[in-house]
Amino acid sequence: MIKRLFAIGFIFTGVSVAWMVLAGATYTRTHTADSSLKSRVAQLWGAPQVQLPPHIATEEKIQRKVESTENGKKVEGGFKSEVQPRYDASVASSRRLRGVF
Repeated sequence: MIKRLFAIGFIFTGVSVAWMVLAGATYTRTHTADSSLKSRVAQLWGAPQVQLPPHIATEEKIQRKVESTENGKKVEGGFKSEVQPRYDASVASSRRLRGVF
């Protein structure tokens, strides 16, 4: 009975050490290859892209009568159009809209 427990403990310890060695080798290979492959991939496909968050803006077109006075008389000159921003917000800075997009 003692021999079997000793054998199971020995096998368990050996397998645990083997898994640690495998994990260390995988970790080392991944991080070593990562630095050398990044430059090769960037050379082939280009540098990483940066995407900015969406931006929301609306405009309101307002027409106003143009009135002027010439020689003491009121003269209507038609309409003048103006575009005024009504709402201008960046989605990245708005806490309220973060979960929407």
